[in-house]
Amino acid sequence: MRATTLAAAAGLAASALFAALLAAAGAGHLDGPPAGVLALPLLGLAVAPAVREAVRRDDGRLLLVLGAAWTIAPLLDQHLVGAVAVDGTLPHLLLHTAGWAPLLAGSQRLTHPRPVVIR
Repeated sequence: MRATTLAAAAGLAASALFAALLAAAGAGHLDGPPAGVLALPLLGLAVAPAVREAVRRDDGRLLLVLGAAWTIAPLLDQHLVGAVAVDGTLPHLLLHTAGWAPLLAGSQRLTHPRPVVIR
């Protein structure tokens, strides 16, 4: 459960960072703190050895959670709360599709698991 929370917080933080990068590049602006800023303290869960082990053990599922949070956060931040505003079609598309990479990687790992190597 803590590993899933960490993955969701990382996805929210990645979305906030991406929105801030778009704003810094002049492709939009922030009208308030994105949801990922509020999730930053949850990244402290990564210091627990049990959480790190869970991430290594179940990386495909956790990549899906990270990607889902990263994909949903811009919808909330931009369209529901209004904390993020982007100018133009390309920045808008980039903001909403940036989280697809971990979603695809996670689904690939779940559908094509890596072989277990015993040493």
